[in-house]
Amino acid sequence: PDDEEIWSNWGIDLGNRAMTRQGEEAEAIFADAYSKFMKATELTPGKEDPWFNWANILSSHAKGRTGAEADSLFAEASEKYNKAVLLNPSRADVWLNWGLSLESRAATKLGKEAEELFRHAADKLFHTVKLDPANHEAFRQLGFCATNLASGLPVGQAESLYLKADEYFGKAAELKPEESETWYRWGTNQGDFGRKLTGARSEELFRSAAEKFERALT
Repeated sequence: PDDEEIWSNWGIDLGNRAMTRQGEEAEAIFADAYSKFMKATELTPGKEDPWFNWANILSSHAKGRTGAEADSLFAEASEKYNKAVLLNPSRADVWLNWGLSLESRAATKLGKEAEELFRHAADKLFHTVKLDPANHEAFRQLGFCATNLASGLPVGQAESLYLKADEYFGKAAELKPEESETWYRWGTNQGDFGRKLTGARSEELFRSAAEKFERALT
């Protein structure tokens, strides 16, 4: 009864099961999962794993919800990720998943609220690549953050962000060239930038974007 790992893994299993259900049944299973994580954290409050696992299930739960319910779940997930990194700040996977969770929340927002969340997400991803310089996913998602931050700005303000996104996607592709999502997002970034420009430079970006999309399909 005092084995934290069993309680934590039970919580993960229940969380995964809840994601295959709907409505009240799903919510009841999620609640059961959270009670298992709570037990795990009570047994070993100074260990980061239960907090990390709890945060991951909360974030997945939030992605399937909308409005205030999703906001509350995303916020609670952030609290748990924060607890995990306070206990062990050298865990690159915790920083990465926290950044991904914040990106998912940002994608549900508009304007300044979205911008702030994408900036917070980028901060977590910077921590990830500092700890794990070969983490292609973190570089790819840094590119995604930069593209989203650039998209709502006039070209003069957006250019440095689009170029920074290009740099991040290029690094991600260098680290894992076979991953199609990186090439797809890189092409999207260049296409977005091309739409803000005119003339030869715009055409060059559109051609480059087409090359990235083609690579994503191979």
